Amino acid sequence: MRMPLAATWHIHAFFIVCSVFLIACASTPEPIKVTSVPLPQSTWRGQYRYSYDKVLNVEPPGSIPVTISVCNPDYKVEESALLREAYKIVGKGWSASMGVDFDKVLIAKGMTTKGPFPTLDEITYADKKGSELALTPKVFINTDIKYVGGHALADGSNSQPGQKIYMGEYEPGKHWGMKEYEITITGWFVFVLQEPLSTEKMWIKRLELDEYKERGMECYEAEPAGYVQKGVFYQTGWSVTDRMIMDQKPDSVANALKRYYPSILEKLQTYIDVNELKELKEKVEEIRRLKRY
Repeated sequence: MRMPLAATWHIHAFFIVCSVFLIACASTPEPIKVTSVPLPQSTWRGQYRYSYDKVLNVEPPGSIPVTISVCNPDYKVEESALLREAYKIVGKGWSASMGVDFDKVLIAKGMTTKGPFPTLDEITYADKKGSELALTPKVFINTDIKYVGGHALADGSNSQPGQKIYMGEYEPGKHWGMKEYEITITGWFVFVLQEPLSTEKMWIKRLELDEYKERGMECYEAEPAGYVQKGVFYQTGWSVTDRMIMDQKPDSVANALKRYYPSILEKLQTYIDVNELKELKEKVEEIRRLKRY
């Protein structure tokens, strides 16, 4: 018995609609779930300032008859990491802060000071002539950076070293990912006392800085990833680009310098010896007589 033509057409139409629906379901991915994950925040916010207020054995003002011109530590030493563009602002802030605290420490120890000055060259002739010594320290910082893995991924595995990982949405419509690093920081600090007019070095003390390690992130923009079918883009996930939006390495260096800061100032206090300074003052007077300053 043959079915009526109309019934046959309805059956064919039903199967066609079902087939189209199944194909559409198979080719259209599930909507991408968006998770809000804020970017890490800098504790420094670009303001690299330091302070120190622990002065040992305070002496009466001017009780030691020595005048010292104080210079900020020179952080632009050849091959130092602080010469790199990313770290210059860190080095500048740290150096200026330390110059101020060197000045406070020397005054508290009974000496007369001038400055602090950015460099020895920027001390005026009158101030050089009015100072027996100039404190002209230097700092050298080395950074060793390696990319690390171990971050837990959604599939239960861990990230590989150098792998960029999608994190989430940090602002409406803006997404990010990151790459993890470990930075190892080492270096040295040198205290130098010079005769300011001839620049002859009178006294040098070198301090090795302890190794400092820290982990952090390089943060990058992320954009939709997927495929195009018949002119339509179907998103399947997110791709982390090479467009960096935040780098925590300057803050890592700043954290290391913060760790070194009090130990350097404490060392300066232990290195100061009244009798030695008086001997240096006599040598300075001899140098100036010979050079007719």
